[in-house]
Amino acid sequence: MTVRVPILSLLLLGLVGTAFAHHAFTPYYDINYPVSVTGTIVRVDWENPAVYVHVRAEDKATGKTTTWAFEAESFRILESAFKLSKDMFKKDSTITIVGYGKRRGGLDVADTITNNPELADLVRVETQAAIAQFEFADGKKVAITNTVPEIPKK
Repeated sequence: MTVRVPILSLLLLGLVGTAFAHHAFTPYYDINYPVSVTGTIVRVDWENPAVYVHVRAEDKATGKTTTWAFEAESFRILESAFKLSKDMFKKDSTITIVGYGKRRGGLDVADTITNNPELADLVRVETQAAIAQFEFADGKKVAITNTVPEIPKK
């Protein structure tokens, strides 16, 4: 019994550390602001505690080009739970990402990137969003959240 208590305590501490390694959703992203962006992958940051997929997309109505910084869970979660790999996100390939846009007046997710100042500076100037689902050029869809937002038809 005396051996089990310390082991259990260490396991629980490990879970708590893991739970707080990534930030909360609500201060940064808005569940009432669904986005669907189809564009070209310009960069992938396969990091911990978050993966960023940078996508350049043109708004067909205005002709304006925007670069998005889409945030996902840690690469460890993407690899183990969803069988995704960095090789699936090739530069210059087309991808559609469905997710949630940045909360108006919300916190800047770039401030949570403390291990890579270059990435933080890049994310700060891009349009920020959270990933709910990837759709690859071959039609394969991978949802990484429990709910994928419905995007209203235009």
